[in-house]
Parts: sequence; C-alpha cells; structure tokens
Amino acid sequence: MQRTTSDTATTVSEAVGEQIVLHLDGNRVRQIDIDGSARTLATEYDSAGGMQGERWISGRRIVFHVNGEQVTQVDVLGQARSRLVPSPSARQAEGMNEASGDTMTISFQGSRMSRVLLRGGVQGIFWPPPDSTRASRERPAGGRRRG
Repeated sequence: MQRTTSDTATTVSEAVGEQIVLHLDGNRVRQIDIDGSARTLATEYDSAGGMQGERWISGRRIVFHVNGEQVTQVDVLGQARSRLVPSPSARQAEGMNEASGDTMTISFQGSRMSRVLLRGGVQGIFWPPPDSTRASRERPAGGRRRG
C-alpha cells in the first residue's frame, strides 16, 4: 500500500462493478465511474502476507472525481457503505468505523480525506482508539471525525 502516517487516502487495490468507465481529458483520467454493485477495496498486508487492515466502500454506483493525479471527491450512490479497519499500528491513532446511508460523499484535499458526508437513513459505528483523547485532539478543522 502507498500510505504514510499523514495520509488518510489509500491506494485502491481492487475495483469491482458491472461496468467501469474511465472519462478522459486527452490522456488524463478526470472521472472513474463504477456502476452496478460497485465496490472498491484497499487491503494492507504485512511482510509475511498476512492481512493487517482493510478499507472498503460499496454502493450501486461509485464515482471518483480526479484532478491531475489526485482524487478530489468520491461519490457513493445508492446503499452507500464504508468500513475502515486500519492496520494495528494505525488503529492506535485512528480507531475503526463503519458507516452507511443512501449516499456518501468523501472529499479530499491533497492526499488527505477532509470530509465525509452521509445522507438518507444514516447509521454509523465508531470504535475510538485506545487513547480516545488523542483522536479528539487530532480532529481536523471543521470539527468532524473521519469515517
């Protein structure tokens, strides 16, 4: 995985759907549409090949908005769900969460997740890190926790 401690974004290792469409501007990707039982998965493995963590989103449709080489926003439309189980070392700082709703919008600034907005029948579970005072101190500007 291509992830640093200051980076809340993760490289997607798998994308599945009935149809995946790349929208190009010349030779640059500007949007990726995954339609029909859409799911993306990013799995972290240790050096022995054991699974250490996973991050996934699913919905009827997932749209990645790209500017240059950076994803700026991800829209998950229809039965949106997400699960974040970071590696044990990252879990100490981030905790774990699951969220669902009709739609989910995930915004990025640079390589950092800046906002997650869920709408319609929203449910979520957050398991704080062992030192939950650290999580509240590290809350991004705007006051919302990731997840």
